Amino acid sequence: MNSQTKAHSWANRHIEKLLIVKECSHQEKKYKHHPDYSQPFLVHLLCAKCHGKERKNLSKSTINRKELTNFLYIKLNGFTTSEKINELMTLKEVTYDKIGDILFLSPTSVRKRFEKDKWFINDIYRISKEFAIDPRSFL
Repeated sequence: MNSQTKAHSWANRHIEKLLIVKECSHQEKKYKHHPDYSQPFLVHLLCAKCHGKERKNLSKSTINRKELTNFLYIKLNGFTTSEKINELMTLKEVTYDKIGDILFLSPTSVRKRFEKDKWFINDIYRISKEFAIDPRSFL
């Protein structure tokens, strides 16, 4: 079984664990697109037209798929990622400085991420690892 088949199989068996990092605004039927087959939980929900464009862009790109996935921003429905991280900070009595240390960022940069609610997937992994929390807690 190749990596593409494994990613599709995993995603179909674990729908509740998927992290949707991008979704097109079209109303047509959505398809799961994996920007990196080694990370089957990261998907884009795209209509057929957008899915075709995304695949075409990735195949032309000189950036490898793992690098691309690492720089995708996370935007979640319901509670925002910032709200969930803020709740964790309250429970653990953590400051912006501590989050900055974990992410190798200044407190100002951390505040900007909170304000814009834009987080890199690596941010979530670092925060999760620091506090021994499953990264899916932020879903």
